[in-house]
Amino acid sequence: MEYRNAGFTNEQGQKAGVNHPDNAPRAIIYDAELAMYTPLRLWLSTGMRAVDHAIETMYRDGAPPQIRHMAMFAVKGLFEALEACKKNPDDVKIRQNCYLVAWES
Repeated sequence: MEYRNAGFTNEQGQKAGVNHPDNAPRAIIYDAELAMYTPLRLWLSTGMRAVDHAIETMYRDGAPPQIRHMAMFAVKGLFEALEACKKNPDDVKIRQNCYLVAWES
């Protein structure tokens, strides 16, 4: 049985971690219409977190070449998409593109 890790900050302000097979989501919904309700500052900072994940993947020992290629695509795509989103925060197509390139990370 494979366990999935997750972390959070508890009520005392300390980092805590848990792992359990049920931590993985059963489905992920990439719906740009729903994303329009996410405040821009949170949306952009989450996108930068995706950049962080992509860069970590690019330099991770043992990462397969195909995965590294996806990560490189994600870094380029996220910088372009996040900049476009900042300039046009109400553009649903740009938010959808953010989702797609973040998936690559």
